[in-house]
Amino acid sequence: QWLDPSKKISKQLKVRKGDPTPDTHTLYFGVKFYAADPCKLIEEIT
Repeated sequence: QWLDPSKKISKQLKVRKGDPTPDTHTLYFGVKFYAADPCKLIEEIT
């Protein structure tokens, strides 16, 4: 699920029914990187 940066995170998180710890959440931060010129990449996998 993507988060809207203009809204508070606490307002965007959903609590699941039957969750033993509804007040705790685990968030993961991911970044996608795109090279300006892919032809200049040295390694195939970056």
